[in-house]
Amino acid sequence: MMSEYIIQHYEYLAQESFDNFMHSNVQWDVYRIPVNYKDALQAINPPLSDEELEAEIKSDNKIKKHFYSYDDPEYELPINVEVNNIVKRRFEDIHYKIFTTLRKYNSLESYDFYQEREDKEKEEAQAKEKYGIWKRKSSINKLTPADEIKRKLSEKKSAGN
Repeated sequence: MMSEYIIQHYEYLAQESFDNFMHSNVQWDVYRIPVNYKDALQAINPPLSDEELEAEIKSDNKIKKHFYSYDDPEYELPINVEVNNIVKRRFEDIHYKIFTTLRKYNSLESYDFYQEREDKEKEEAQAKEKYGIWKRKSSINKLTPADEIKRKLSEKKSAGN
């Protein structure tokens, strides 16, 4: 239908005067498409039977006797697949976190306060060890000087190699 619309308007624009075209006095009209455009199309290119269509689809010929465009309900655009995967993964992560949290606080037997506190202290110690160079000195309340940071980084590099 769209190709018929373009063809009809191409022929219409070929008949229009240059002045109308320059003054944007062009009438874009959907009703220029003839009612029986599908019959005219099928007279030139008759549809294949189901057996012929399946044989053409399965054949190895590069030039096919047909070209049908149809909406495949199973087909998804690649961008939609990616977006849906990200959303699905995020939903599964949230679901897992909610499930573990509910299971943890389900009863006093399943909630281990001391284990949680120990894990938190371990994480804080690792962060302090990793980012200790940039911490503030409590006595002076100033940032560590740049020369000292460079010296400590070079010591770490030389100790690691």
